Amino acid sequence: MPIKSFRPVTPTRRFQTYLTREDITKDRPEKSLVEGKKRTGGRDPRGRISSRFIGGGAKQAYR
Repeated sequence: MPIKSFRPVTPTRRFQTYLTREDITKDRPEKSLVEGKKRTGGRDPRGRISSRFIGGGAKQAYR
């Protein structure tokens, strides 16, 4: 696992490092483990808005 270090913009960042996970993860999750996630957009069963300002966003999935 490669170690990534930060640029020293603040005193704390100067010595901060973390392990990258590119060796153990893929870009996409295993398709057999993923299930679709239904979104309501803040609507109740009648289709009326019950929670304001909810909707849009990126598509999500359960894993």
